[in-house]
Amino acid sequence: MTDVFRFIRDDEVLGWTVAPYFAYLASIEHRLDPALYAFVSDVDRYNLTSRKSLHDAWLRKLSLMPVDMHAFPSRMRLELEFLGLYHDRIFRLCYDDVLAYGLNQQVRTGHGAQDLLMHEFRLDEQGELLEHVFEFDDELYLKVACQAMSFEEVMLEAEADDADRSDGCDAIAANGHQHEAGMNQTDTVWVFHGADARFASAVFRERSLAIDWIERHALSGVLTAYPLDLSVYDWALANGHFKPKSQAQSEARFIGAFSSAAQEHLHFENGRAD
Repeated sequence: MTDVFRFIRDDEVLGWTVAPYFAYLASIEHRLDPALYAFVSDVDRYNLTSRKSLHDAWLRKLSLMPVDMHAFPSRMRLELEFLGLYHDRIFRLCYDDVLAYGLNQQVRTGHGAQDLLMHEFRLDEQGELLEHVFEFDDELYLKVACQAMSFEEVMLEAEADDADRSDGCDAIAANGHQHEAGMNQTDTVWVFHGADARFASAVFRERSLAIDWIERHALSGVLTAYPLDLSVYDWALANGHFKPKSQAQSEARFIGAFSSAAQEHLHFENGRAD
């Protein structure tokens, strides 16, 4: 499934370009339920760092079922469940009167969670059905065409059980505060990742310098503490923040993408910390 998106583009230099997509959504607002439009047109649902974003959410469940087993033809319902980027909430997307769906999965090279890269909502080419299309990081593509769609966001408790702590990452409290990292200031650097950016834009040895810079330029994004001369994976292991639960969690793909909720994170909107 190449060119799975019609309006969103992944530019090698600019990253995800979504301006044409949001212009398209505005043009079909009158065709959508207000609650549905509010969800699909919320930029934070696509932002690379927002807690409300589906970007980098982990697919936990996909189910397809008849609404009434005894009806013929039976109306079908498809449900998706994602664990949010910061592991502090669950996203549930429900599609009713599903008339078509497609699932294309290439042979996977690992066994870790499937991270969502981007999603696009639209009307089908005839303008009759709702379509929602997803692209994941391991060449999984999903497309749903239906008559109705709903969305639910469920906050997790601070002391979530292991079932809600996917792949051993520490749970994050629903109020958004992070656990202290326990890094000494002398072996820590602070890395800033701007909203909608694909790469980090600044590294500081002192948190105060980083905050001054962010406030001075009214930036939005995430400031994260990283151990110096040590990977986050090894640091989390050494400090008891993480313990592999499967062979896949000791493989290169998992280690290369690893981050820990025990790292200190500061979220900024227009230069102000959340």
